[in-house]
Amino acid sequence: LKAGVCGGPRLAAYSADAAEAQAIELGYQAAQARRLVEEVSRVSGHPLPDNVAEYRSFLASIIDCTVCHACLGLDDSPSSLLNKQGYPDGAGLFGRLDRAETAGVLWPLEYFRDQRPDDYRHFAQLQYGYYFVVLADRMQAVVDAVRQNHSVPSPVIAVQVMSDTNLSPQLFMLGLAEEAAVRPPWLSTLITELWVKGEGGGAAFAVRVLYNGRIQRPCRGQRGPLCPWSDFRPMLTRFAPPRAECAAFYDNYELKSSLTL
Repeated sequence: LKAGVCGGPRLAAYSADAAEAQAIELGYQAAQARRLVEEVSRVSGHPLPDNVAEYRSFLASIIDCTVCHACLGLDDSPSSLLNKQGYPDGAGLFGRLDRAETAGVLWPLEYFRDQRPDDYRHFAQLQYGYYFVVLADRMQAVVDAVRQNHSVPSPVIAVQVMSDTNLSPQLFMLGLAEEAAVRPPWLSTLITELWVKGEGGGAAFAVRVLYNGRIQRPCRGQRGPLCPWSDFRPMLTRFAPPRAECAAFYDNYELKSSLTL
């Protein structure tokens, strides 16, 4: 999984607009950001970046090093970034720099959602929407098979390996803003399960979403662990990229179900 598979001039224009707006925002927040980066520079012993635009990559490198060293049992991570058990402290300084760096990953999506809502869905479609089509297609193929009393298509379990910077936007697009606000920990998993009750044309289908073992409730008004497939499916297909703007995907992927886009 990677962002921007659709490519094209429209996505390039969106990305340029978001980058320009983000640069302006960074200018307004430079003093606040500098205080955090100065604190991290001081406790880590690494020099402060000269350019404000480099602050996020600086924080990202500190996060990566702290997580790798602490979780592998090395004892050279700054103590002020760790909790009493010797792991990254999400409630302390590490948590603050984690949220600040992750905000940079999500910034374009938040910008379009809050400032240009008409463009938000289109931008998200061109960035990550193609994967939501794949996910919806796989699940719809199972729905089709059950309703037609056919064998469930294999594989029954599909595993996608991706980076944290690809997982966070997916959480955001599913409306799981709180979970998206911090960098996914090592070996994070976002699971979508299709549940079936009954057989044939009378079968009912629901989806359970889990993030790192915790049940999520992405559907509007959802109180229990399950969301009806009829409610969850549109949450995926609304991000399907237009065929005319994502030939790189549609020319190389064949739908396996009755899914309509």
